[in-house]
Amino acid sequence: MKVLVVVCVVAFAVASATEENAIKSRMQPDAARLIDERQEKSTLSSLKKIVGGVSVSIEQYPYQLSLRNYDYHICGASIISNVWALTAAHCLYPDPDPKTISLRAGTSNQSRGGRIYNASRIIIHPMYNPSWMDNDVAVIRVSTPFSGPNTEQIRLVPQGFEPITGIRAIVTGWGRQSEDSTQVMTLAGVEIPIVDKEDCSSQWNGVEVTPQ
Repeated sequence: MKVLVVVCVVAFAVASATEENAIKSRMQPDAARLIDERQEKSTLSSLKKIVGGVSVSIEQYPYQLSLRNYDYHICGASIISNVWALTAAHCLYPDPDPKTISLRAGTSNQSRGGRIYNASRIIIHPMYNPSWMDNDVAVIRVSTPFSGPNTEQIRLVPQGFEPITGIRAIVTGWGRQSEDSTQVMTLAGVEIPIVDKEDCSSQWNGVEVTPQ
């Protein structure tokens, strides 16, 4: 009887996790699902999402936001002004109702803590197309200004700025710690090197790299 109970509990846990993953998948915008499917079928390792990294604190990166659809985490975003956030266009394409979109700020945990800000307007780059990666950018206006502890806008580089080859940049978010793992619940960061455009193009063999 005890063995049967344990098996049932494990089966329930697996089923619950599977159902939760299915719900999160349905919450993803069309373009995000398309990109995920394309990456799974791709033979180019360079098309894989960034994985790994170490745990970091929101105090170090107070501009980091959790972008949410019906209160499910779907992407990361960054505060760029007191009422605007920046994210990827594929996270929002084709055009969700702003009432379904919110942003969690001021916390290292993607599902609790901090403060929720509701979206009032969404602008997706007019030249974005989910069939390729050009112009993959969107901005979100929130109904109330960002404020509070560990909630600050990121410092943007000047227009026309070219990053220096060889320096290392930090990428933060709630990604996977390995290819086979699920998304982490606490904020993580990973350093990546800046490479020049020729190296970038050669590493993306078979994929056209454009300024956009």
